[in-house]
Amino acid sequence: MTISPKPDNEWYFKKLSKLTKDEVWKLTLLEFLDRNKKNPKVLKSFYKINKNYSLKEFLLFLFFFIIVEFLFPYSKSFNFIGIEEPVPWINLFFTGFTTFVVYVIISGLVNIDFNADVEEYGIYNLYLELRGEILYDKKTLKYYPMRFYPSFIKLEFDNLVDWFTAGNLFEE
Repeated sequence: MTISPKPDNEWYFKKLSKLTKDEVWKLTLLEFLDRNKKNPKVLKSFYKINKNYSLKEFLLFLFFFIIVEFLFPYSKSFNFIGIEEPVPWINLFFTGFTTFVVYVIISGLVNIDFNADVEEYGIYNLYLELRGEILYDKKTLKYYPMRFYPSFIKLEFDNLVDWFTAGNLFEE
C-alpha cells in the first residue's frame, strides 16, 4: 500500500525524492528480501541469481540445443532415428525435452548447493550474505526474474508510486 504524504512522514518523501530509479529498484529488492528472510523458496531464487546459475542454465541449454538442432538431423553418424531430412515437430519435441532436462539438472544443482550452504552457514547468515550482495551490486538487471512473484510486483509498484509522488512534491 502506498503511503500518502503527511507532515509527519515528510522526511521519508524528501529522502525518496533524491533516489534514482535504480536505487528504488534496489530498495525494492532489499525490502522484498527482508520480508521473506525465512522463506527458503525466495532465498533460493536470490541464491540462484547470485551464484550465476541462470547463466549456467542458458549455456547448458545452448549446448544441448545446438547438438539437438544441428548435429542430430544433419549428421549421418549421430542421426540414430534415421531421419533423412529435418522434421519440425521432432525438432520441437527434442528442444522441449532438452529444456526440461537442463531445468532439472540446474534445479538439482541449486538445491544441493543451497542446502549445503544452509547447513554450513545457517539460513540467517545466508540471508545476510545475499542482502550484502544485493546492496553492493552494480548490475541489478540480473534480479529481473524476481518479478515473477506477485508480492514483489505489488511492492515494486507501491515503491514506484511513492517515488513519483516524492518527485512531484520536492521538485527542484
